[in-house]
Amino acid sequence: MTPPRFSIGLTLVAVLVCGTPDGAAQGVEDSLAHPTNAHGSGDDGMPGIVRADSALELPKGIALSVSSSYGFTGKTLEDGDTHHRGAGRLAVAYALSRDFSVALRMDGRYDKHFLDAGGDDGWVGDPRIMARYRLGLGSSLNAGVQLGLWAPGSNAPSIEFDALSAEAVVALTWAAPGNPIQVTANAGYRLDRSAASVSEPERLSLSDRMSLGVSDYNAVLAAVGVSYDIGPVEALAEWSLDLLHGSGAPAFGSSPMRVALGARHELSNGWYLFGTSEFRVSKVRTDDVAEELLPFDPRISVLAGLQLRFGHRQVVPAPVPVVEEKKEPEPEPVVPTDGPVSGRIASGETPIAEAQVVLVDAKGVEHTTTTDAKGVFTLEKIALGEALLKVIADGYQENEQTVTVSAKGVSAEFDLQAILPPGQLRGRVRSFRGQGLASELTVEPGSESISTDAQGNFELDLPPGEYEVTIVVDGFKAQTRKIRIDENGVTILNVDMRKRDRKRGGR
Repeated sequence: MTPPRFSIGLTLVAVLVCGTPDGAAQGVEDSLAHPTNAHGSGDDGMPGIVRADSALELPKGIALSVSSSYGFTGKTLEDGDTHHRGAGRLAVAYALSRDFSVALRMDGRYDKHFLDAGGDDGWVGDPRIMARYRLGLGSSLNAGVQLGLWAPGSNAPSIEFDALSAEAVVALTWAAPGNPIQVTANAGYRLDRSAASVSEPERLSLSDRMSLGVSDYNAVLAAVGVSYDIGPVEALAEWSLDLLHGSGAPAFGSSPMRVALGARHELSNGWYLFGTSEFRVSKVRTDDVAEELLPFDPRISVLAGLQLRFGHRQVVPAPVPVVEEKKEPEPEPVVPTDGPVSGRIASGETPIAEAQVVLVDAKGVEHTTTTDAKGVFTLEKIALGEALLKVIADGYQENEQTVTVSAKGVSAEFDLQAILPPGQLRGRVRSFRGQGLASELTVEPGSESISTDAQGNFELDLPPGEYEVTIVVDGFKAQTRKIRIDENGVTILNVDMRKRDRKRGGR
C-alpha cells in the first residue's frame, strides 16, 4: 500500500476579487478600461485549455479553482486487473498585474486497484506553486513563460526537499479580438526528482507503483490546444506529451501522451461550468512498471468543475436619459484661400543647397526663399490657383515650372543641369578669290546672331554641344554648316561663299 503523503478531498472552483468593496469596484472598472479575452481559465485558475497553458491576460485579483475527476484503467498488469482513480484539485491564483500572476495548486487523488490476488488502495497529495509572465506580441499574438515547483512528500504534511522538482513552459497563443478561436502551443522541460520521495520502491506492488505519479526520469513537455466559442459555450480540444528522457529511459510509447476534449459554459458574468474527457494514447507495459518508477495516467478519465472570475465581468452601464437640446446653427465652413508650396531641388541625386526659389502666385505676388542643406524649400500661404516657380542656382541652368496651388498644398521637384565650361567658335567668311566678306551668322539652337568684321572674321563663345550655323552675305548663296563645340575648345569655321547666279534664263 502506498504511504500517505498529503490528503485532499474534491475541489471547488471560484474566482474572487481581493480587497474592500472599493477595491472590487476598482477591479471591475479596470476590466472595463482594459477588456480581457472572453476565453475561460484552466483548472489551475490561470488561462489555459486543459493541461496546455495559454498566454492570455488575467484580470487583476484572486482566482480560486477546484475540480474533481474519475479515471479508469483495465487489464494493464495482468488479466482481470482494474485500476480506479478519484482525484481533486484546488488552485488559488493571484494576478499582480495583467501580465504577471502566481498560483498555488493542491492535487489530491485516491487510487483503488483490483487484482486477482485482491485489492489495494492509497492516497497521494502534492502541492505545486507556479508563476506566469505574458508578453503581448501584437493585437492577436501573445507569448508567456511559466515556472513551476512541485514538492512531493513522504509523510503528510512534510516535504522531501530532495524530491523537489521544477519545470518551465513557454506558451505561444493566438487569439484575435472578436474571433471565437484560440490556439495555444506549449514547449517546456521538467527536472523531475520526485522519485526521491519514495523510499524502498522495490518493496511496492506493481499496482502501487502505478498510483504514485512519480518518475525516475526528466521530461520534455509539449502540448497543443484549441478552443472555440459557440455563444456561451467554449469547446476545447488538446494533445499533450511528457516525453521521458535520460539514461535508460523507456521507449517513446511509454511516455505519457493524451488527447482531451471538453467544454466550458458561462453560467453568468464570470461563472463557468466546465468538463473534460481525457484519453491516454500511450501504453503502460508491465516490464516498465516493474523496473522503473514511471508516471501513469488512467486509460480514460472525466473531470468536472466550476469557475468564477469577477475580474472578467462585463458590466453594462445603465442607459443615460437623452435630453434634447436646442441645436445651435452650425457655423459656415471656412473656405481656404491659400495653401503651402514645397519641393526639392537637386542635380541628379545631389541636393542643391542655397538655391534661390522665386514664386509668382495667381495674384501676381512674388514670394522668394532658398533651399536648405537637403535641397528642400517651403513657401506658406500661397494664393490658390496657378503659380510660376523659377529656380536659380550658381553653376546650373535656370529652370521653371507652373504649379497649381490647392488648400492641401503642392510639391514640385526640380532636376537642374550643370552649366558646362564654354567653347569658342571662330573663323572667316570670304569669297573664292580669298577676299574677306562682311556677313551675318545665325547659330541654332539658341538663335544666336553675330556679324563679322569687314574682313569677314568672327568669334563667338558657345556652350558645349552641336549646332547649325547659317551664313548670309549679300550677292552670295547662303550656306548652313554643322559644327560641334567642346568644353574649353576652339572650333574653326572658314567659309568660302559662292556668288548668286543672276541669270534667269536666255533669250
